[in-house]
Amino acid sequence: MVKEINIKPPNENLETTNKGITNKIGDVFSKLNSALQNGKNFESFSRDINKDINIKQLRFPNQDISEHPVTQVPFKETEIVNPETGEKEVRKFPEFDSPFETNLPEEKITATDSEQFENCNESLAEECEENPEWAEGKFTKEQLEDIKNGYTPEGYTWHHHQDTGKMQLVDTGIHSKTAHTGGKAIWGGGKELR
Repeated sequence: MVKEINIKPPNENLETTNKGITNKIGDVFSKLNSALQNGKNFESFSRDINKDINIKQLRFPNQDISEHPVTQVPFKETEIVNPETGEKEVRKFPEFDSPFETNLPEEKITATDSEQFENCNESLAEECEENPEWAEGKFTKEQLEDIKNGYTPEGYTWHHHQDTGKMQLVDTGIHSKTAHTGGKAIWGGGKELR
């Protein structure tokens, strides 16, 4: 038996721009529901609709919401420099819960994801070693073993915050389901450096 899925947008009349085509949000959600009912997962759908977006097409979604409609992650206004125009702008970005934050050194700002994540994992391992009580209160034994071995702990991913060089360790599931423009697109070199 196929489970009926019906995700609804906060406002059917909001518009989104993707690849130069403007669509009503309701139409996008309709396509999402159809994809989910046909066995596609959210991450696969998201990859398909976003695969051709590059930094020149950055449109800053979620400007009319205070929280994400699926994950309830709050969105907060922040001033950034738009990489397309060089102008300062106020945009909304997700505020993920994060047990650990770090800043990349200047030479890693436009490095590949794997290089950036390696640096973040090293910073996390140092923090866990220096503050073992803190670490034991935040992570499972298995996750601490991942960290000790230089890996991102199971269940977490590194989020490129909108502030240049700032990286946050966040829940993988929540991150992947919270559509947003992240720091990789703003300051980290875009998808070419994934």
